[in-house]
Amino acid sequence: IFGLGAILFEILTSRPLYTGRDKGEIIQHAKDRTLDASALPKGPLAEITLKALALVPEDRYQTAGEMKAAIQRYIQEKEFYGQDRNDSRAG
Repeated sequence: IFGLGAILFEILTSRPLYTGRDKGEIIQHAKDRTLDASALPKGPLAEITLKALALVPEDRYQTAGEMKAAIQRYIQEKEFYGQDRNDSRAG
């Protein structure tokens, strides 16, 4: 689940979950779990991503199916309302 969250983070921010000047710094950020959540767009997709990336495994989605259901709910709501109601970029 954490890996899926990392992929979703990169899709939403166009950058890897952990960054640094060199490999050593990137590895240290990964060990420290240093995460810049401000890079995520506001709204439900950020909430889904952050839950998947939770430090404590019990706080994450427990199955890929559970995460899939959260994403499907987001898509259904977006289709119903015509936009992401919490997206600050939505007009």
